[in-house]
Amino acid sequence: MKEKKFLFLLSTLAVALLLSLSVTAMAKTPESILKTLAKNGFSESDLGDIDQQLIVPAAWTAGAKKEGKVTVLSTMDEDQWNVMRDMFEARYPFIKISYSRASHEDRANKTVEAFRAGRFVTDIITGIGGNFYMFKDAGALWDMSSIPQWQAIPPPFFKDADHGLWVGIHRRYWGWAYNTDLVKRKDLPNTYDEVLTNPLFRNGNLAIGNRPQLWLLALWTERGKDWTLNFMDKLFKVVKPQRRKEGMNAMVQFLGAGEWHINVPAGAYRVKGHAGTGSPVSWYSPEPLTVATSELAIMSNAQSPNAARLLVNWWLSREGMLAQYIGDGAPPSREDMMKDKYLPYPKEIIGKKLAMRSPQSELEIQPLLAERWNKLWLGQH
Repeated sequence: MKEKKFLFLLSTLAVALLLSLSVTAMAKTPESILKTLAKNGFSESDLGDIDQQLIVPAAWTAGAKKEGKVTVLSTMDEDQWNVMRDMFEARYPFIKISYSRASHEDRANKTVEAFRAGRFVTDIITGIGGNFYMFKDAGALWDMSSIPQWQAIPPPFFKDADHGLWVGIHRRYWGWAYNTDLVKRKDLPNTYDEVLTNPLFRNGNLAIGNRPQLWLLALWTERGKDWTLNFMDKLFKVVKPQRRKEGMNAMVQFLGAGEWHINVPAGAYRVKGHAGTGSPVSWYSPEPLTVATSELAIMSNAQSPNAARLLVNWWLSREGMLAQYIGDGAPPSREDMMKDKYLPYPKEIIGKKLAMRSPQSELEIQPLLAERWNKLWLGQH
């Protein structure tokens, strides 16, 4: 009798466990998602065990159905975001996304100010970067470590393993773009020290953008203060690059037109996009390869917390990462997607030592980096 009661109790607990999980994601992959994947050279096999990845507590799904919407504040262009929106809403038709693109000032500083004043701005925010500690100190962020796909993102550079307050949604590889009509890949240096002595970079052939935080911040983290300051000094005083005021995307356009031979910093995904249009440009990086991520967070005063959890879990799944990659070319932050087909220039990326910038480095190092950089940029040697 006791054994029967035990077995009954065990089966009851098993049923309860199954009922506690959402079966919404167990449905067949929507046809529109399969068409989007196929159009971009992917297939359902690229999703892996997507049914398992999208299992979440049933209470989250039930809550999300009641909320019916979720608000996102990010940096993607509208057409880039639309790819993600369409795929997510095909998977979760009971949730509508309200999306806004905003500047760093509006997205970070003003959101923290609004939170402190008791006002709601957004459920989900990305790209908080150096403002992370403002959000943390204000108690503005929700711990995401209970979200199932959180586990798929590797620490320490791509998530806040200590508190669960941010997670990296992609990998941004910042390196050097070059004009393939003017420069041969075999002639480019393999280390940053060689950049300072390679004649290819002299005589105005190198153009440099006013964005040191995109690459030198990571090098400072990896190589240290003395090496980085010395490299910067010699770069400006010995190599003497063109100092350009254009944005990084515009610089790649000028590069393709032959205005200069090489420019830095250049995002691999941006260069790949220009190369795809027929522009004679390509991308590479000396070692170490500088990497950044965009930090995603859920606001602690989210009005649609359940829908936000579902969106973040989906975003971190293979399906969400592919949607992001298709939308804006950003390589996935998932460790199991560090493969050729998900990277813009895999031969220039796989196997290289990484130098990573993080919210901590932006807080501690960026002011020191900016101080020296600004003097060099203005010619105040």
